Amino acid sequence: MLSRARCSGCSQPLGDPPYVSIPVQCVTCASANWVEYAADGQSANFESQQTPQDLLRWFAGARVALGSGNLGIAVGRCSSCKSPLCISKAAPVHLPCPHCQLPVQGFADTILNGTPQHGASL
Repeated sequence: MLSRARCSGCSQPLGDPPYVSIPVQCVTCASANWVEYAADGQSANFESQQTPQDLLRWFAGARVALGSGNLGIAVGRCSSCKSPLCISKAAPVHLPCPHCQLPVQGFADTILNGTPQHGASL
């Protein structure tokens, strides 16, 4: 049996739509992108299939991030150059429950890694 994160306010699943769009800047070309997330911290549209060229772009993006000191959590691919989209681990994230709007909030390293802080129970 699978267990879904549920809101501590209304007990409804936090993974239900509607999703929240989070603005993210590409580490390589600096273009603005939006990534959709459910309130349980799971990406709504993360593409896991990568071609060899896509993987090389991700490695190049990782080198850029390492060189600039802007390490973070990869949350998707840039719509322009297909490089990784990263959010700083210390970025504040606010994801409201899709049912009652009770916020699940905290830093990206805990919220987007499946460890909800407020308004959620596992």
